[in-house]
Amino acid sequence: FLLFSGAFIFLLFYFTLSYNNRPTNEDVFFIYIVKDKSLFQFIHWFYNTWCGRWVSSSYYYFILSATRNYQTIHIIYFIYHLITFLILLYSVNSIIVSCLRKFFQSEIDTITNLSFTLLFIAGFYYSTFQNMEVWWWIFASVDALQGIVFLLLIVALLLKDKKSVLHFITICLCALYLGGSYEVNALIIVALTALYICIYLRKNKKVVWNFHTKRIIITFCFFVCGAVISVLSPGNIKRGHTYIRDHLEQSTSYSANTGIAITPEQFLQKKYLIALSLAACFVLLGILVQKKTQIKYSISSFKRFLFLVSIPIFVSILITYLFQLLFLHYQ
Repeated sequence: FLLFSGAFIFLLFYFTLSYNNRPTNEDVFFIYIVKDKSLFQFIHWFYNTWCGRWVSSSYYYFILSATRNYQTIHIIYFIYHLITFLILLYSVNSIIVSCLRKFFQSEIDTITNLSFTLLFIAGFYYSTFQNMEVWWWIFASVDALQGIVFLLLIVALLLKDKKSVLHFITICLCALYLGGSYEVNALIIVALTALYICIYLRKNKKVVWNFHTKRIIITFCFFVCGAVISVLSPGNIKRGHTYIRDHLEQSTSYSANTGIAITPEQFLQKKYLIALSLAACFVLLGILVQKKTQIKYSISSFKRFLFLVSIPIFVSILITYLFQLLFLHYQ
């Protein structure tokens, strides 16, 4: 009951903010830009003058073009946040169910599963470093947040391992979105995919051309196509000459938009304590599953699991740092 109550409170919090969200920064500027341009004109202008995030900019165009005036913009923003939440809800719920069935041969009731799904989303929200920008600033959200949302959807559909045309098309479109949106996410996925291939080849010695393997390869091809088009954008170079401040020095010590110095205390905000508390709730899920499953895991299995979980985290941090070091040193 307490878990469900906590999940329900976050639900109210999220949708209250969703309905009351308003445009800011670039959102205000681009609202007027899209009124005079078609989708292809906007993508062409954005691609050649700002950056190569051509797929996410298309999604951004549809959101802003649906906005007729400022009196109704909160409704469009609410629909956007609702769609984001529903995709997250489906993806996280499917991943939890698939993992419990695949690794523990266990299931939990619908209410409990829904509660932990909502708690995971809440933990994800509160653990986001700049959550006000990533979640509520649409210009940033369609890149940084939606990339993760669609990545979770890909993982959820792959774990289902269902031979469905709709699933396959959805996976390919999500992969195309990942490749054609946020560059850092794209690089992380390339690195993790390459690492997965190396582990797979070392374990199996040769490639087994089954449905699962072919689907992953085709998905990766869609991702690479989106990334190549994004990287070749002339706007990437022009954007590099737009900023004045040096992001290499400011990215970890200054706010991204204001240039105001961030104190060490701000890295230890209360929201991270909330995120840790929500993460601790999953210990209860482990206890619940342990009571229902006959499978016993050794300490070595647990260490192996921690090692596998830590790899994506380490790779993500490393690539983010290297990307900043190599590319974000604007003149």
